[in-house]
Amino acid sequence: MARRFLDDIRAAIDAQMPDNTVGAITPAIMRTTLKDMIDSTIQDEAFIYGTTPTQINLTAAWVPVPVSFFQYQLGGDPDFLKINLATASITTAATAGFTYEAIAIVNMEAAQNNEAEFAIAINGVVSGLRVEVVGRGPGRSVNGIARDLSVSTPSNAVYTLMARAPSGGVSAILVSAGLAVTVLPTNNP
Repeated sequence: MARRFLDDIRAAIDAQMPDNTVGAITPAIMRTTLKDMIDSTIQDEAFIYGTTPTQINLTAAWVPVPVSFFQYQLGGDPDFLKINLATASITTAATAGFTYEAIAIVNMEAAQNNEAEFAIAINGVVSGLRVEVVGRGPGRSVNGIARDLSVSTPSNAVYTLMARAPSGGVSAILVSAGLAVTVLPTNNP
């Protein structure tokens, strides 16, 4: 059936399932409504990640993590979460208004006290909570997690992982990183 906003399912139940004094509730109506409920409460997920250490040179401006870093993908749903490894991105549904949760996990190394920031971007704009990781020196990696909760997301929103060095001119080794996006059950926007 179809993923629908939860408020629309509530309205369909009220409209299509009156008191059954005249036999108006059919098996077909029940099946459709129950399948829509199931489809609308499952949390579809998509995940891209890389695990091959890669040197990245960061400036003070936000730039996408190199697409060549991301080698693997998991999940995805052609209707709600489309993975594109060629652009290192995850694109949301063509229907606007759904709520998505995005999480990025980063493990990196840089020279001692060199700062790097990683963040989730939607349509190229950094959003959500940033993660800042401070290098501890070669061979001593640090971890960080960034999170974004996007309520009433626009249609076909593109999620990517971005990076920068606030002071500019930092060379770092990206040890591993992943970006996960989940579509959540959503009331009408």
